[in-house]
Amino acid sequence: MTPIEMKLSKCLLNLASNEFSSHCCNDLDLVNDIGITPDEALELKKAMYVWQQDPEITEPSLDNLYTIDWLAMMYISHKIDVDCAERIRLLEILPGTHKSLFDRVQEIIHISIDRLRILKTLEAERDEAMKREAKLREKIMKLMPDFCPVCEGGRMTSDGCSQCNWLMGENDELL
Repeated sequence: MTPIEMKLSKCLLNLASNEFSSHCCNDLDLVNDIGITPDEALELKKAMYVWQQDPEITEPSLDNLYTIDWLAMMYISHKIDVDCAERIRLLEILPGTHKSLFDRVQEIIHISIDRLRILKTLEAERDEAMKREAKLREKIMKLMPDFCPVCEGGRMTSDGCSQCNWLMGENDELL
C-alpha cells in the first residue's frame, strides 16, 4: 500500500470502529472468523493487550480468543498509522541513502579503474624486463665457451654447466 492508501484505510477503519462501537458489542472469534491458529490468535490478542494499556483487562490466554470487532478495527488502524509513519520516514531518508550509495559505487569504480591502469603498467614493465633478460642471456651465451672451463667436461648453457652446475658470474673471467 502507498502512504496515501494507508491513510485512507486508517480513516475508514476509524469511522467503522466508531460506528460499530455505538451499537452492541460484536464478538470477533479470532480463530474461526479470521481463520488463524489458536497460537496466532493468542499472539494477536497479546499485541492488542499491550497496545490498549488498560490495567483492567486481563492477560490474554488460550481460553478466550475473542475480541470486540471495533477494538480490532482501532488496533489495525493504529498499526497502519505506525507503518505509514515508518514508510514516510524511510522515503524521506532513502533519497540521501541512494545518493551516498551511488557516490560510493562511483568511488569504487574509479579505484578499480586506477588499479587496472597500474596493473597494466606493471605487466608492461614485467614484459619489458623479460625481454631485456632474454637479450642478456643471448649475449652471455655468445661470450660463454662451449665447454665448462671448471670441469672441462660439461656443456655450458645459460643455466650453467650441464655437469658441475657452475655458472659464470660477473667477476669470473673465462679461463
